[in-house]
Formats: sequence, C-alpha cells, structure tokens
Amino acid sequence: MYLNSVQCTQLATVVDLLAHPLPNDRLRAELARPLMELLNADYLASYVWSEAEGRFGEGVCSEGDSSHLRAYEKDYQYMDPISLQLRARRVPTLVTQVVAQRELVKTEFFERFLKDEGLYWGINLFGHDGTTDVGDLRIWRRLQKQNFGADEVQLLRMIYP
Repeated sequence: MYLNSVQCTQLATVVDLLAHPLPNDRLRAELARPLMELLNADYLASYVWSEAEGRFGEGVCSEGDSSHLRAYEKDYQYMDPISLQLRARRVPTLVTQVVAQRELVKTEFFERFLKDEGLYWGINLFGHDGTTDVGDLRIWRRLQKQNFGADEVQLLRMIYP
C-alpha cells in the first residue's frame, strides 16, 4: 500500500484524535470527517452495541439527517443482515465479505434504509476494549464509486484498537 502526502496527513489526524482522551461519543463524531477523507467515503455512522439491551444505540453520523440514525436504532437494526456478522468478526471488514452485494441489494434493509441515503459499498470496524464494545465505524460509498478494498482494510487495521 502506498500513501501519498495527503493521505499521510489524514492518517496522522486520525491517529492524533485517537491519542487524546475524549468522551466516546465525541471521539466517534470527531473521527468521522478525517476517516471519510482518508478512505474517500461519503458517509460514516457509528453505534455502540449494548450487550444488556441486545441492540445498537448512541448513534452519531458524519453526514445526513440524524433522523436516519434514530430510524436505524428504532426499526432498521432489527432487519439489518450485516452488522451482527461484521461485529462478530472483530476486525475491519468489507460488507461484501459477509454478504454478496447482489444479495444485499435484494434485502428490505437495503431497499428501505441504505438506498434512501445513497449508500452502496460498505466497510466496517467494530471497536472494543477487551470484551466491551466501544463503538463501530460504518463507512459507506455511493454506487458511483468503487467498492472499498484491501488498502482501506489495511488503513483501518492501522488504527484498530
């Protein structure tokens, strides 16, 4: 993987944010813009898994309407065919590694939730501190761009907790 000078600066910004103690929700929100720039992404959302409640909550996002976050927390997470699979992997993972894109686009979750925001290609990182989830990073590109690849996975591995 080759990083140009702009990407090196973007990666340094992300690492610098991770090096400073910030409240969890603030850190996830502040990571959004520099991570999106580093990965050439269009959208980033982040949730925290609650083992006690068996659900995702505490959503923050980079772009778009926060009502989209609330809709996920209220309804769409229960039809989400990818997030629990991605969480179980506990390493940066392309969405297409857990479900083929041709299958994802046939789901109600895609049709009613992802497509509405123009989200097509995804990559995720589920952060944890031992056994405690500290938040995920759900990073998306629009259809007009290419899928994420090995370079983006490697970049996320560099910052993985």
